[in-house]
Amino acid sequence: APLAGQLTSRFGPRIPVTLGALFSGIALLLVVGIDPTTDYGTIWWKLAMFGIGIGLMLSPLTTAVLASTPSTRSGLASSIVTTSRQIGSVLGVALLGALVTSNFTTNITSSLIKVGIPTSISAKIAVAVASAGAQASKIRFSGRFPLPAQVVHTLLNQSFTDAIHGAFIVSGIALLCAGVLSALLLGRVQQDVIAQHGTEDVLLEEAAAISAID
Repeated sequence: APLAGQLTSRFGPRIPVTLGALFSGIALLLVVGIDPTTDYGTIWWKLAMFGIGIGLMLSPLTTAVLASTPSTRSGLASSIVTTSRQIGSVLGVALLGALVTSNFTTNITSSLIKVGIPTSISAKIAVAVASAGAQASKIRFSGRFPLPAQVVHTLLNQSFTDAIHGAFIVSGIALLCAGVLSALLLGRVQQDVIAQHGTEDVLLEEAAAISAID
């Protein structure tokens, strides 16, 4: 984030926002390759890349909005940015969570059917596990169950990992699209605002001050 503020004060918000969105989007698409046996050595740099991307985006986005708003309405602009971020977080968790749960249930059912579990039993297990959420690992299967419990848990682990791939893909594509739109539109919007509200030097000084505060 401090580096993002420095880049914004020197080059404007378009570069850090674009780079941040692209880094984060690429990182999420790279994480799609994980499975239950993936080790930390394989994944840590992808997660670090995602964190760097988000760090590059957040402060310049706020700066871009405030620098494009008349000073008399800066409070309103700041409130809108904060509210939009909170609403986006809530909707993102809800929608992506629903996607993961739906995929998880479908994956469990199909995995159990492939190893010979009747469809009706597989569907019941899928619903029970998906409904259990974080407590799913505590589910104990009857001794009469046709598969060893360890085999079932292995199938569940793989089903969950496959389910979160969909969320990574959706989020990654959305971030890549945001990066492209930032590259194409952010600079143009800034120039329009400069022409309407003041000189470029004044706006850059305001942006630098905001970045320093962030």
